[in-house]
Amino acid sequence: MKADVSAFGTSTTKSADWTDPFIGLRMNADITDRWNLFAEADIGGFDVGSKVSVNAQAYLGYRMEMFGKPTILRAGYRLLYQDYENDDFTGANKFRWDVSQHGPVVGFSMRF
Repeated sequence: MKADVSAFGTSTTKSADWTDPFIGLRMNADITDRWNLFAEADIGGFDVGSKVSVNAQAYLGYRMEMFGKPTILRAGYRLLYQDYENDDFTGANKFRWDVSQHGPVVGFSMRF
């Protein structure tokens, strides 16, 4: 996380970064020769970096050929959640990052 602040002719930059251990699962299943289902989820943090970090996503894919190359079109949903807290750069205040992002996802991949 990085913040740039400019006011009254001065500017400052502050940042926070952390590293999380995580564990997860991944699944890829063929429904038919053209349709497949892909899902993955992981959880991390464990109070090592962040308190908790969660990533989960699921996609329905369709295999086809485009320009003579194997292609997969995907549509799905993704969730990313992070909860991090630590002293800020002054040591007197707390920096808190409690963010959830989620929504639909579309994808396209072609193998060359």
